[in-house]
Amino acid sequence: MKKHVVCFTTFNESQKQKLREVSDTLELHFDTEEDVMPYFSKASAIIGIIPESLREQIDSIESLELVQLPSAGYEGWNRWIHKAVLCNSSGTFGFTIAEYVIQAILSIYREADQYKSFQAQNQWNTTRIPIETLRYKNALILGVGDVGSTLASRLKAFGCRTIGLRKKKVEKEGFDRIDQLVNIRTYLPEADLVINCLPSNTDTDDFFQAEMFDLMPSHAIFVNVGRGKFVKTSLLEEVMRKQKIRAMVLDVFEEEPLPPHSSLWNEKSVYITPHISGGYASRYTKDLFAKLVETNLKNLVEHKPFKNQVNRPGFNEGEFGKLDTR
Repeated sequence: MKKHVVCFTTFNESQKQKLREVSDTLELHFDTEEDVMPYFSKASAIIGIIPESLREQIDSIESLELVQLPSAGYEGWNRWIHKAVLCNSSGTFGFTIAEYVIQAILSIYREADQYKSFQAQNQWNTTRIPIETLRYKNALILGVGDVGSTLASRLKAFGCRTIGLRKKKVEKEGFDRIDQLVNIRTYLPEADLVINCLPSNTDTDDFFQAEMFDLMPSHAIFVNVGRGKFVKTSLLEEVMRKQKIRAMVLDVFEEEPLPPHSSLWNEKSVYITPHISGGYASRYTKDLFAKLVETNLKNLVEHKPFKNQVNRPGFNEGEFGKLDTR
């Protein structure tokens, strides 16, 4: 008897063919929600973001073994998934988020907005505006998973000193040092760059407090490409209003979309993007996700552990995300 795989995410024809070739014991269902719906209640695996109208039914699917998310974030899914294994897509976004962070920081250091303003006014302005370089900067990276470690290796190539913080100490390439997150206050006074790459969970939500910004040097840049709940928007607004640090790069927010009335929109030293630092705008990231799905479908067929598992079936909600290694 074949196992049904329901896909709520798009794949190109080449990716679909590779997934079909995983095993003839799998029957994959792609395309529109209407096309896959007849198989939802008997699925062995669900790939993608399950529509809200169907989420209450997830635990009632007796055959369901795997839910594969297309995102690194998995917060909120503990409301609906208690029996099947939940996997995220950590490992597919590291390079593109790292490039985003470096591009944003360099645009600040090299005064890109000022020169763009000259261009808009048809000005050949040869004024030598003071600029900064990444060389010799101290980069404090919160989270040493795929995004954090990839970013660290890229920043090292620019001559940065990289320090990584996470819940427990580990050894990873790309970092000059890795320490525990609880020791963050030790490193903030020397940090030129503070970059959050942590996931959202009970340990990291509302983690970054006002006194931590007070410890940062006035020339520092704060970057958030982790999760918006890491720091309150009202605190970010206050910090920039008081000009406590040089600049911010913000791709994620406590509330999304960022409300139009937020003062962050009008802060010249704040670089805002609408949660696009990762995602599948790059073909390469979608290829990596398709490869991850292929791996986990093979694991499904061969009864092997799934890659990127972030829950324990039958878990208590307090244990949700404990398998995440970032």
